[in-house]
This record gives sequence, C-alpha cells and structure tokens, in this order.
Amino acid sequence: MSKVYTYKFPYLAQYTSIKAGMPVSLDEEGNIWPGAGFTLYRDSSYKEVTDEMKHVKVRRLDFDHVFVVYDGYATIFQANCHGETYQGNTVELPMEGTERFRVRELVHLSGYRYIIVGRTTLLPVIVQRKDNTFKLNVGTPLEMNIDEDRFPHVDNLDNNTIALEFESNYQLKAAVATWNGEGRDAYMSFTKAFVANADGVYAYHGVAGMNSNKFIIAAWTSTASRAWTATIGWWQPRARCTTPRRRTPARARGW
Repeated sequence: MSKVYTYKFPYLAQYTSIKAGMPVSLDEEGNIWPGAGFTLYRDSSYKEVTDEMKHVKVRRLDFDHVFVVYDGYATIFQANCHGETYQGNTVELPMEGTERFRVRELVHLSGYRYIIVGRTTLLPVIVQRKDNTFKLNVGTPLEMNIDEDRFPHVDNLDNNTIALEFESNYQLKAAVATWNGEGRDAYMSFTKAFVANADGVYAYHGVAGMNSNKFIIAAWTSTASRAWTATIGWWQPRARCTTPRRRTPARARGW
C-alpha cells in the first residue's frame, strides 16, 4: 500500500499563476515559480554571446544572477521574469605565465568568496553586491608547483580552507590552501605539499573534505584502488593509506 503526501507551497499570485501539472521550482524564500528547477526550460531566458567561451563554469549567486568563468574571463549574467538576460561586470583574469588563464574549476568557498582553479594557479575572487547587480574583485593569484597537465582536484574543508591533491614528478601529492584578506587584497596561502603516494600516478584520483582538519584522497587504476585519510596537525598534513579488497570501491578508514 502506497501513501500520498500533500504539501502546500506559497506563490506570488500578483506575478504568476500555477496550474495543475505545471513544472515548478522553488526559490530561496520557499515560493514556487513556473519552470523546471536548475535547468533550462524551453529556453525561457537566454543571452547570445559572441565571445569564445571555453571551459565554462557556472555558479548561482541569487534568484536571478549567475557567476560565470571561462578561459581568460569572469562575468555576471542577470535574468528576469520577462525572459530577458543581461551581461554585467566582466573582468579579464591574469595570465598564467605567457598564456591565457585556463579555467579548471570554480569553487564556492563561503558567502560571495570564490576560488578559480587554473592550470597551476589558485585565484581568489570576491563577488560583491552593488546596487542591483554584482561587482567582481580579483585577488592575488597563487602559483603552485604542480604538473601542468594534472590539474588539482579540490574540496572545501571549512569557510576559509580547501584541500588539494595533484600529481607532481610522477607522485601523488596533497596540500591545504587558506583564504586570507578581502577584496583586491585577498590571497591564498599554500602549505608545503606532502607525498601521499610515491609509487606512481593513477588513472583517476579525487579528494573529499570531511571537516576543517581532515580529508580523504581516493585513487584508482585498473589494477589497484587505494584511499588515504589525511589529518592536518599544525597545518602540516600527514596521511595513512588503506587498501580495499580487490574489485571493491576505494574505502577509507578513520584514525
């Protein structure tokens, strides 16, 4: 026997109407609106962009603004309930050596603080609300000593810190980066990387933050799966390796 649950959600009747069977989404105030949530629904709003946009990463800022980064640039897009979209403040990202900044990942740290991960660079960015839009403040880039073709995998530890794992000199390494300062004075500090595995690189590896002082690294090849639990003491990580049973996913045991 199945149960049917019924819930009532508010909506702003003066702006929209809701009919039975209509796809809807929730806003941050708990109101429902027409249209599928977190997807494009019948191209309800779009903006034609003529610039080349490679390696695009997108993060939601509020109900009608998104933060978009792509190779060389960061920008803000605003959409309204009339199907109109506007491109706002756009900034050029600093060069990585002699090449255009190549976006690998966009990390939301806390509030309006974001970290753009490049080939070998961490770039702090503050997205500040100004009037009815947002302003982008780019901080000081941090150069990391890692292999360029093996970009770092990152995950949040807390509101100020991220864990990174990456390949360097055919070794799997990990480190911790911390946000410092605000606005254009923001910068990332980087702990000395430790070697999680010196036996070679893996076909796939990733990192998962557990809390402010612990994270897990998992790695896999066709012949072996391993996981390491890293604990931060005096900001110097150390790791313990656990080897799962054959043909099972990588698991990590606690300390």
